[in-house]
Order: sequence, then structure tokens, then C-alpha cells
Amino acid sequence: MKQFIRNMLCGAGIGVAIIVPGMSGGSIAVITRIYEDIIENISMLFKDFKKSFMFLLPVVIGLILGLGIVFFPIKFALQYAPFPTVMLFAGLIIGTLPFQFKDGLHAGFRPQYILSILIPMAIIIGIGFIPGMGSADLSMTMPNWQYFAVFAMGILAAAAFVIPGVSGSMMLLIFGYYSPIMDLFTGAQGTAGHCILVLVILLCGAIVGFFCVARLMKFFLNRFPRGSYWAITGFIVGSIATMFIIFPSNYPDAVYDTVQISCAVVLFIVGAVGGFLLTFFASRWKENPLLPAKKAKLEQMKSQMDGDTQEITSTEDIPATDLPAKRKHALHHTK
Repeated sequence: MKQFIRNMLCGAGIGVAIIVPGMSGGSIAVITRIYEDIIENISMLFKDFKKSFMFLLPVVIGLILGLGIVFFPIKFALQYAPFPTVMLFAGLIIGTLPFQFKDGLHAGFRPQYILSILIPMAIIIGIGFIPGMGSADLSMTMPNWQYFAVFAMGILAAAAFVIPGVSGSMMLLIFGYYSPIMDLFTGAQGTAGHCILVLVILLCGAIVGFFCVARLMKFFLNRFPRGSYWAITGFIVGSIATMFIIFPSNYPDAVYDTVQISCAVVLFIVGAVGGFLLTFFASRWKENPLLPAKKAKLEQMKSQMDGDTQEITSTEDIPATDLPAKRKHALHHTK
């Protein structure tokens, strides 16, 4: 039950992040130390359905609850106080960075990992400079090709969600689908049946995107764990700059008076402290994020030191070529 509640709370945090343009649900998953488990269970859903389903169920429930509870408050806040609201979320991400870099340094750092940070950071910041493409028509008179476009947007948004630091809502904004999709939830695009149909098509695309990109991320996390970790760090750091790059175009009527700026400073501090504490307690929940290959190797080495004679075979996480020489010798004899 404790694990169920924890996963549900993490899912709620992800749901909140999805709504805010520039904020990444994947970043929240990394912050709460649940990202690796989500990727693993999404990619293994059809191989071990019961185990993966039971893990993902509370995450999905929390995500839906988070979306439902904060949808209108966040929408209201972004409408009347966008700058303080964005500063709150920027502070939240910045507050988590000390733990992010601490985990990375603990796992190991080499000079070539600098590129693993800079390239993803440049990609995310570059995305922020892509001009918006207007507003898509999702009303009842929308052309038939628009249904296929909605499906593609679902794939894109899910792919952006799986990659930490990349905001699915920001991608929807760039292509002009963010506001029209938000209007679907309020029924502003037509009848309830039409709105539900378009949302179902979007959801189907999102499911396809989740599975495809999750398997790709699993490959990188298992094959290049340290490089992938630093790349994720680069994505997250870059997302902070991107939030402010896209802000003027998304909120041209934002007010910058004394009250708004004072609230922004206070909320930034609250977000930074909250992010720091959130990551601190999350580190108590799970000790070693995003390094499955290293963790498995340590377990195998410990097993070897304890005199365990069980047969060890090559796995997806640990290729046989990466096993210690003595262990490979033992494997040869057991065969």
C-alpha cells in the first residue's frame, strides 16, 4: 500500500507538470526517482503484464487526479498571474539540481560527458526558438486530415513526455494544438461526443508514442547508463531556459508590476525549497536512480564475493562482454 500511494503521488506530480508549457512530466519523474521504473514497466507491459500493470496503475491514477485537481487552478493562474506561476515551476526544477548533479558525480563523470550535457541542453533551448504555427482547428467542422494530425500530436506529446526536460505541452503549443486541446476538456470545440472522439484519438497516439520511445530510452539507459544520465541532466537544465524563452510569446499580456514581481520572487523561493525537499525525501524512497546497468553489475560482483556459484548469463542490461573476467570463466565451465 505504501508503494501504491507513493507511485500515485508521483503520478499526480507528473500530471501537474503536463499542464504547464515548458514544464516536463519526465523531469518530475526523474526528480521523484520513478523515471527508470516507468520506462522499464512500459517497455515490459506485454512481457510481464500483471507486474507492469500493477506498477503503472497508481501512476496513471495519480496522473489523472493531478490533471483533474489542478487543471482549472493552473489555467486560472496562468491566465491572471503567468509570470509568478512560471517562476514557481522554474524554482521547483532549480531546487532539484543539486541532487541531480550529486547523483551524477556519484555515478561517475568523464570529460566526454560534457557533450552529453551540452548537446541535449542546446536541443531543448533551440526548440524554444521555433515559432508558433498558429492555432489548429479542432471544431466539429475540422477537415478529415486533422484527425490523423491529432493522432500524430499524441505520439509527439507522449514522446516528449518520456524524454525528461522536453515539455509535451510546449510541443503542442509550437504546433498550435495546446489551446484547442485544452478547449476540448471544457466542451468549447463542439458537442461532448465530438470532444471525446478527438481526445480518444489523441490518447491512442499517446499510447503508441509511450511504448515506442520508452523502449528506445530503455536501450540507452541500459547500454549507456552514465551518458544517458548526464544527457537527461542536460535536458532538465535546458528546460529551465526554455520556459523563459517561450514565455513572452505565450503570455504577451503578462503584467510585470511590483505585486507580480514580488509574488514571483516569493514563489520562486517556495518552488526551490519545495523542489529541494521533494528530491531529498524522494532520495530516501529510492537510492539509486537511472543506473540499472551499474546496479546489476554491483549485485553480480557482490554475489561473486559471497561465493555464489549460481550460473550467470548475459542479460539485456548486462552484456556478457561486460561481466568480470573471472565470472565469464565460471560461466564457461557451467556450460
